[in-house]
Amino acid sequence: MSFDIEWVDPAFEKLEALPSTMAFEIIRRVDLLAAFPEMGLSLKGRYPQLGNCRQLIVGPSYRIIYEFDAGSVYILELQHCRQRLPTVAELRFRQSLKQEAE
Repeated sequence: MSFDIEWVDPAFEKLEALPSTMAFEIIRRVDLLAAFPEMGLSLKGRYPQLGNCRQLIVGPSYRIIYEFDAGSVYILELQHCRQRLPTVAELRFRQSLKQEAE
């Protein structure tokens, strides 16, 4: 089964602002999630009320926070690893953006 990859707007805007070599590396890794959505580390201990949130580290520098359901992987956040993990409120806001797009 192959999952669709969907980016929420703020995460995609951050991707577009990166240098092209890093952006292509991130896209290459995110594309793997279409076949292996459980590839990233579960964040269930940090965000138990958000369900299926996971993180994928790309290279030494970037973190992708995503969730998946029966047919799609939703990229909720793209950030530098030096940044703190988003709060529950921030991720809920990202989830609301995802739901508006549906």
